[in-house]
Amino acid sequence: MKNITFYLLMILVMNLSCSDKTESNHVKQNDCSDMLDLEKWRKEILNLDSILINGTVPIISTRRAILKIFGEPDKITKINPNEGFLPYLSEASTNYEAFSLIYGGTSFDEIGGSVILNTIDFNSTDKIELMHPKITLKKGMSINKIKEIYPESCKLIINSGNAWSGHIELKTSNYPLDPRRWFLIFRVEQLEKIVLYTFSRR
Repeated sequence: MKNITFYLLMILVMNLSCSDKTESNHVKQNDCSDMLDLEKWRKEILNLDSILINGTVPIISTRRAILKIFGEPDKITKINPNEGFLPYLSEASTNYEAFSLIYGGTSFDEIGGSVILNTIDFNSTDKIELMHPKITLKKGMSINKIKEIYPESCKLIINSGNAWSGHIELKTSNYPLDPRRWFLIFRVEQLEKIVLYTFSRR
């Protein structure tokens, strides 16, 4: 997936920061080791199958449905059919070409007639929301709103005053072997980007 190296580096930096008890910018960093209740965290799920893009289109959909909302992509690029969730969409993925449909910083991956969300960049894509029965994720959403629904997940946030920037990770289903995770990325405590990341099954 595009830009995933950046996100993984961000995760690594944040994890290392959890054990740093030194002063930085006059804010004491906390040891996170005993903050999280893992049993509660495992139950904090943003179920992928219950989300609709703009209230109408599922996360896994068709090119036609995506074009109906967003129009023609800014560009279409060929991608590795074994990337991300594409192998799960089509077991015969090697027989299909795979493409990325790109709208500014927002992108969808396509293979064999199926399209799945990759990244939403709220700054470059107007009028896009992810609507779930519990919460609607949209541009500029406050981290405090996320805390109301997913308090355990938000415990991993490193306190850094009123200008916190970083990400939280949420499960996409209650299936133990589901390789997907949501990364909700914030800048100055406002939702800026969402990445649907898939861990490799290799």
